[in-house]
Amino acid sequence: MAALDTDTGVITELLDRFNHLHLPRVMEIKDRLDEGQLLLETDIEFLTVVLTDSQNMRGYIERNPDFKPLAAKISHFYYQIIEIATENEHQGKYADY
Repeated sequence: MAALDTDTGVITELLDRFNHLHLPRVMEIKDRLDEGQLLLETDIEFLTVVLTDSQNMRGYIERNPDFKPLAAKISHFYYQIIEIATENEHQGKYADY
């Protein structure tokens, strides 16, 4: 039971961080990408940290399968952002530095 309580606390904290820190930044990045811009170096660094954090959460998600659908949606959203960024790079879009 203690492990489940700990998991719940960690997941709650991670969701709070996602909602208040990661999601607003990711939405800003996505908006710029949708305008055809390229990822900035700071965007790449941020996304690297976020994706590493996501990988580190796998154990919590496995132990708490109720969160799998949400985790899958978040992962898919990051995947879409990377796809848009890659497409912009291939199309020779511009960077707004």
